[in-house]
Amino acid sequence: MTYRLHCECGRELLVDLHQAGSEVPCECGRSVLVPSRRALMADPTLTEDAVQDNMEEANPAVIWARRFRAMGAAILLIALVGALILYFTRPQMPTIIGWNPANTLRFFRVLEAGIDAPLFNIEANYLKRRQFHDAMLRVDLLLGILGFVLAGAASLAIWFEQHSPVPDDEQAAEEQESIEEPEKT
Repeated sequence: MTYRLHCECGRELLVDLHQAGSEVPCECGRSVLVPSRRALMADPTLTEDAVQDNMEEANPAVIWARRFRAMGAAILLIALVGALILYFTRPQMPTIIGWNPANTLRFFRVLEAGIDAPLFNIEANYLKRRQFHDAMLRVDLLLGILGFVLAGAASLAIWFEQHSPVPDDEQAAEEQESIEEPEKT
């Protein structure tokens, strides 16, 4: 966690918790004594993270982006659980091991009939389960992609919102005046 300290010259110094009790040099040449760990942790006004969190809470774009990121993460988690369930419940290829001789003989007679012969029950059941499994796999993949895109886009929106320069009122007024001046001439 980062803490803010102020030098006598007015500059702001950022210090970490591991720097407690030491002296930090300022750009002006003075040394600023960092308070003890207990004093740093007890004073909430020194925490930069708390100030930044309060500023972000006031911005509705960041609030919505956090909600979308949470929703995307939840969808990703659901897709992951679905993938695990699909992996452990995937249909197994049918085998004739353990069949009695009469069923085995009937199965081979169906195979002798050729491609146009009706499917044996075990084959038809396997194909139905396989088709259902493949459809669920596609749905799970789409959910995963949707969750990834949603969480990624929201994370990017939060990052851009935090790192974009916000012009103050004076700077915005100067920019507006500079735009209007060439139009008047």
